[in-house]
Parts: sequence; structure tokens; C-alpha cells
Amino acid sequence: MSTVQTFFKQIITEYLETNLSDIYFVPLASGEYQLMIRTSTKVIKKNILSTAMGSQLITYLKFLANLDVTERRRPQTGHFTLSDFEQINFRISTVGDYQQRETLVCRFIYESHALEPSYFFPEQFNRLIKRTEQPGLHILAGPMGSGKTTTMYGLAQALVERNKIVLTIEDPVEINNPNLIQLQVNDTANMTYANLIKSGLRHRPDVFVIGEIRDTQTAQATIHAALSGHTVLTTIHALSADNVNMRLLEMGVNRAYLSASLQSITYQRLLPDLKSNLRALQVQIYGHDIWENTGEKWHEKLVEALAANKITTTTFANFKTLDA
Repeated sequence: MSTVQTFFKQIITEYLETNLSDIYFVPLASGEYQLMIRTSTKVIKKNILSTAMGSQLITYLKFLANLDVTERRRPQTGHFTLSDFEQINFRISTVGDYQQRETLVCRFIYESHALEPSYFFPEQFNRLIKRTEQPGLHILAGPMGSGKTTTMYGLAQALVERNKIVLTIEDPVEINNPNLIQLQVNDTANMTYANLIKSGLRHRPDVFVIGEIRDTQTAQATIHAALSGHTVLTTIHALSADNVNMRLLEMGVNRAYLSASLQSITYQRLLPDLKSNLRALQVQIYGHDIWENTGEKWHEKLVEALAANKITTTTFANFKTLDA
């Protein structure tokens, strides 16, 4: 095993138990590379790597992901697996800056068997399962790393166990689940979100899982699927539950169509419990409450978690300013 391979394996092994989510290789003005680790709770600055070591690591990871190792300017994305870490899918993204210095981010996607949704109030998840058995659009919102995908797959698996046919459309497929029909976006082959949704309708699934609403075309195709009588689960990056409607309307979604299809919004964040283990705290809004700005509020759920001795006063103070 080469020095580069050994080093990368050591990084993973050292931080795996901290819910390692990303590794960054960022070029410095000196020509060296800053190695940074993102865990479930913070970003850690690690070693300063020599120019040679940083370049070799980037080349090694690009090779594993079957990317063009000679291309250092244009953005590239890819994925790979390692036999020593079968529970992880590695996704990498590279791009060169204006000085042609390459930056690489390696994201860790954990397989479904390694992801067990954990919630401060388990009844929230059970309530969400019952809601998503009803046709219409159900959106999971929150920032990156808030556990939206984990919750969405948990819901999909629960619906499969209720004899529902579930079809997913993702870019890329993040968690392999043999119980689902999983399609992957491929723009080169014209397999866009919108085109795959159209094809998926012909498969007549009970449930669609749309990985993420990122643009107008995807948003409108998602609304169309929900209006056709399907249960549709999807995610969106948003600062609060109230912010979801605004984002979709800004994407050009017709307000009447959105009002007719949108059944629930769940805003989620991961917070440390008393033992520093991460759990999901949710705000769930249903039906007319979505448009009337009523229903659960983030501050109320946070107060409830504190009163039930589920979080510390420090955690409460760190998250109380969120407008959800």
C-alpha cells in the first residue's frame, strides 16, 4: 500500500466515529495544501500537506473516481468505494481556481444499514410516516448535513414495508437500497430530473422520491408528479420552514399548483443530546398551516426539548435564534 493510500485510510479510521462527512484539500498561497475535516458538529483544520503530497492525494482520489487526472481547471465530479469501508460511498468534487490551483472535496455517504434515524421525539417520525401515506408533496427542509436524506430514506423504507412501490430519482444515488427502484440523473444521456419523472410516471409507482429540488425545471416536474395523485418525497435547502414556500415561488412554481399539491413541510436540524450524540429535532407543518403561518414553531420545539432534559442549555442557546 502506497503512502498516499495509507494516509487517506488513516484519516477515515481516525474520524469515522465522529460522523465524518467531508474531507477538504484546499491550496494555500505557499503552494502547500490545507487538510480539513468536517464532522457532524464542526470543521477541524488538520495537517498542512506539502505540494507533492497534496497533489498526489488529489490525483489518487480522482483516479479512484475515474476522473481525468490531467484536468486541473474544469469542475469534475465522481464517486468510488473502498473495500475497507464498504458502508461508505465516496463522492468527490474538484475545481481549479483562477490561479489553476485545484481544490478537492470528498464527501462521505453512508449506506442505509449504517444510518439509523434518531430523533429527540420519535413520535414526530411516526406521525410523518402516517402523513406521507397520503398523496401529495411532502418536503424535508434544512441546511446541508441536517439529516434530510436519512429521514427521507427512512420514510421510503417505512412505505415499502406498507406494500408501497417506491421509485427514487437522485443526482447521484446516495444510499443504495434494494427495496427501492432507484434511478440516477445523467445529463449527458438526457436523463434529467424532469425526463426521469416523466418516465417514472409510466412505471406507476405509489411513491416518488426526488433527491433534491434545485431548479425551476425540477420543481415544476415535482409538482406535476404530486398533482397526478402520487406521494412525492423531496428535499430542499432552506433556512426555515417558512422559507420553503418562498423558495419554490421564486423558482417560478405556480402558487395555485403549489397550494393544491403541498401537504407537509418538515424542517429538521441535528442537535447534540446530553451525551453529545446527534439527534434530529423537527418542526412539522401540515395543510392550511403552511399558508397561514401557524403550526409548530422551532423555538417551541426547542423549549420542549430543553424542558424534557433532552438537550443542554448551551445547545438551546446555540440554536434558539433559528427562525423555523
